[in-house]
Amino acid sequence: MHFYCTYSKFNFVYTAKNRDKATVLPTIYKTYRLIKTRFHQDVVFFWSDNEQVFRQTEDTLDTWYIDEGITFKYRAPYTKE
Repeated sequence: MHFYCTYSKFNFVYTAKNRDKATVLPTIYKTYRLIKTRFHQDVVFFWSDNEQVFRQTEDTLDTWYIDEGITFKYRAPYTKE
């Protein structure tokens, strides 16, 4: 998985054997906490291509990002940042 900050141009890259709900959600939460703790910044937007794994996690992600006040948007696959 690849996370990219459009402001700082900072990249977070994680490798995983599986791209399922049990792997993706903890990675998103881990990266979110890392940004909050290390950089003392709020995550305002989260953009993602519309991969199949996000259709599997939609209900859980919807609840989480609404609770955190994050705007979550899907982009077409292979769209430039």
